[in-house]
Amino acid sequence: MVRLAEKSLVAVVLLATLVPGMVPFAQSGADNFFRLVRRAVTDENEAELIRLVRLDPWGFRQVINRLADLALAQMPAEDEGRSLGGYNRFVVSGLLAGIYMEETGDTTLAQRLRRMRSWTHEDFLERRRINILLAGAHEEDKPPLRALEKAVPACQRLEDDRCVGMLHGALGDFLEKAHRPVMAALNFEKAAEAFRQAGALPRLRDALLARGQLLLVHGDHAEAATDLGAAAAVSQRVGDRPARVGSLLLLAEALMAAGRRQPALDALAEARNVAISADLPLLAARAILLRTSIRDKAGPTAGTAPDYEAAARLAEKGRDLLLASSAYLEAARAHAQVGDPARGAEDIEKALSAARLAGMEDGLPAMLLLAGDLHGRVEDWERAVRRLDEAARRFRESSDDAGAARALEQKGTTLLESEQYGAARQALQEALPLARESGSMAIEGRVEGGLAALALIRGDMDEARRRYGRSADLLESAGDSFQALRMRDLRRSLETPPASSER
Repeated sequence: MVRLAEKSLVAVVLLATLVPGMVPFAQSGADNFFRLVRRAVTDENEAELIRLVRLDPWGFRQVINRLADLALAQMPAEDEGRSLGGYNRFVVSGLLAGIYMEETGDTTLAQRLRRMRSWTHEDFLERRRINILLAGAHEEDKPPLRALEKAVPACQRLEDDRCVGMLHGALGDFLEKAHRPVMAALNFEKAAEAFRQAGALPRLRDALLARGQLLLVHGDHAEAATDLGAAAAVSQRVGDRPARVGSLLLLAEALMAAGRRQPALDALAEARNVAISADLPLLAARAILLRTSIRDKAGPTAGTAPDYEAAARLAEKGRDLLLASSAYLEAARAHAQVGDPARGAEDIEKALSAARLAGMEDGLPAMLLLAGDLHGRVEDWERAVRRLDEAARRFRESSDDAGAARALEQKGTTLLESEQYGAARQALQEALPLARESGSMAIEGRVEGGLAALALIRGDMDEARRRYGRSADLLESAGDSFQALRMRDLRRSLETPPASSER
């Protein structure tokens, strides 16, 4: 078993949290684990170090990697009588790497440290200069592309794959922002290969995600799916469940765009299961929504509404009211499509409530229209009319004549069905000029049909025939042949003389 360093060596580890280079590691959520490792090193407790590496091999490896990086960051600009001014920290990381390698059988980290031990003082200084270049690259107005490109051979000479990967990753970022997607994708690919060689899995995942998203945006869906699938697999290996779910959601998008429906559904099912098990309600809600919407495209089924409702509850748990509203809205539509307006009315009210609480305005009128329709189907006339009145008002406020005409037409039809004929006529007559001004022949045709029905109730056959005929013509022109035929049948029925009562 590897023996621990003397206290004169290991004491330097106590300074690690004071070094700026340690901040990203602490921010990743692993700072508590780092403190446990630091305490075990300080106490020269080899048994505790073995326990920790067995408990979290990946976290232990990250501690060692960070210590090695800090050794480079702390190198002095000049050799002050000692070949390596910050070498103690590096030695400690090497001792820890020995324990890690013995317990896990992973030799990649030891190989990296072994190569670093052969570096000269000038090699360390060169690597530190590259670190400084990378740290300040994104802070400059003009990206130092040429300096980054020139640094790649230096890292290759030092056989420092992590350094090569970081340089190509930075180049990929800059080239993507400069709208050079082909060169950006090439650099992300080189970064991924370098990180794979270095065994730097989180960085490998990030490079794969960057390339996959870039390819997805630019239409190379098959290649994007390959990278995003690999990113999901790496995320699973390192135990990063949020990143795994995010990768799977993007993978599903790429697969759908490539026409691979079933693999996309499988990826979303996996994303849903991982998110639920990791208590990530918003990611679970998005996975369920995407998966269910894909299933709905094949035709409405009785099974989709409960899934939308489950997504809405998860979104509520994650306190995303807009997502919850969207999910409840889809649930209401699914219930309406399969003939369950009562359940649909319940869901649309939940959608409206969540939308109002979230301060949403743009989508409310359309939701109010659906609410009016669903409440009307279950003969809740009062609530139906109230929702349609609000829809008409909101459409008018946004100067949407077609929307206002549609809301008033639905209101008139609802009042007609509830035998409130005077109010129905008023709503339909108000809708008619709006429908004409908007140029919507479909809405105008439906308004004319409603007015024809009211004329028939009053006994004005001439007006009823005239309006049924105009309704049929408008609906035919709007492409609604079925309703046009129905209007013509009604008009013909008024022209047929009543059957004689004589025998």
